[in-house]
Amino acid sequence: MPTTLPENATPASRKLYDLAVRLAAACPPNFASEIALVGSAAMGLSDDQSDLDINFWADTIPPEAERVAWLQSHGATDVKVGAVRDDQSHPVAGVLDGVDVGASWQTLTALDGYVTVITQGGLEAGEAQLATLVDVLVQAVPVRTNGKIAAIQAQLEQYPDALRQQLILQKVSAIHAQFKQIPKHFRYGNDLDANLQASLLGTRVVSLLYPINRRWSPQPKWEYRLAYTLPVQPHDLYDRLYQVMHDPDIRQRTIHAARLVLDTLEPIADEYDVYEAISTIEGFIKQYS
Repeated sequence: MPTTLPENATPASRKLYDLAVRLAAACPPNFASEIALVGSAAMGLSDDQSDLDINFWADTIPPEAERVAWLQSHGATDVKVGAVRDDQSHPVAGVLDGVDVGASWQTLTALDGYVTVITQGGLEAGEAQLATLVDVLVQAVPVRTNGKIAAIQAQLEQYPDALRQQLILQKVSAIHAQFKQIPKHFRYGNDLDANLQASLLGTRVVSLLYPINRRWSPQPKWEYRLAYTLPVQPHDLYDRLYQVMHDPDIRQRTIHAARLVLDTLEPIADEYDVYEAISTIEGFIKQYS
């Protein structure tokens, strides 16, 4: 559970962390009991173009006008209030010290309810919200806390088996459907769509590896970059993904993708009913290799 930035955090991440600490120190107690740096800075991956993402949790959301006035009182300009999100968080954006700031408030009650849905393996919140959960909670670095953030992070250390099964079977089903469609693109000479399918398969392999490893998926923009941290993965993952994207023979890109999918499914083949998908993919390789 992160209590501060990763040791190898970028200088830009440390700059954003210092700014978050400054805002937290100036935040009135009734505005938030828990405050955390989130997003790329919390992961230590920010660059000079990255935003500051900071989240506030309170018993009640301060009125919109008060949140805007508070940010402006500390030098924020171009402050805008966003629409309430699906997870009942209330965003406010602005610019502070030349840095784009995304601040978000959520009640502690809403937070607890959201975490309960996820830890019970439910998908009611949708996959996009799962990615947000990872960004906002699993990677969060507290800058003001009474222990709530750490307690939730401890709760999320156990990846729900029910959620793992749902995500794996859902993703395998989507991959299986692709391999039923790709031969049509070959028959019609539609290289453009065949190439698109190969690229999408590569993306889905990376996405599938997270539940296989019982790891919360980061936001989609980070999935590819952080896949190297996953202990269970096909050999030479990145080299093979490069082949999927760059082989001069468009059809071979889909063959590379097919073999990569089979190696990805191998560790779970005895655990989940993925035989039909494997059979279809093996038939595809046999027919088009």
